[in-house]
Amino acid sequence: MKKTRILIIVIFISATVFAQHKKPNREKMDALRIAHITSNLDLTQSEAQAFWPVYNENENNRRQFREAKKLNHDEIINLTDAEAEIHLKKMMALEEQKEKQEKLYLKKLIKVLPAKKILLLKNSDHSFRRKVLEQLRQRRNTERKERSEKMKDKRSEIVKERKEKIEELKNKRKEKVEELKKSKK
Repeated sequence: MKKTRILIIVIFISATVFAQHKKPNREKMDALRIAHITSNLDLTQSEAQAFWPVYNENENNRRQFREAKKLNHDEIINLTDAEAEIHLKKMMALEEQKEKQEKLYLKKLIKVLPAKKILLLKNSDHSFRRKVLEQLRQRRNTERKERSEKMKDKRSEIVKERKEKIEELKNKRKEKVEELKKSKK
């Protein structure tokens, strides 16, 4: 019964994600992550009610840490050495905060889930990332193959057009030669 309910939830979330192409990628990824975790943890209803708010809060904190540390190449290039040093110190402080936040998260999880399910959660997060990366690799490889095929097709078309053009020029040349021969007679 519980597995059937989880399966229905996973199918519903997946269908919703794929039906709404306009949603940002983050929302799609979050929905897929939720489905993946739900199917792997086999949470009871009371566990799920206590777990998801803790998990979502932690995910929001992680995003904030990532955003706070983010600098693009141009921003880094334009920093002075003093500004870069200040930014590094901020990053170190953020890393310390992140570690404290992670410990707090585990303490909260221990209150709502058995230790075994927490370990399964860690494993599920890791397997989800691995699965997403593998799908990205496959998509890139497929796109590369498709581009390669398109290039081959395009080359073939160009070669065919050139051959036709050469043949057409040869025919015109033959016609002119014949005309010249006729005119000399």
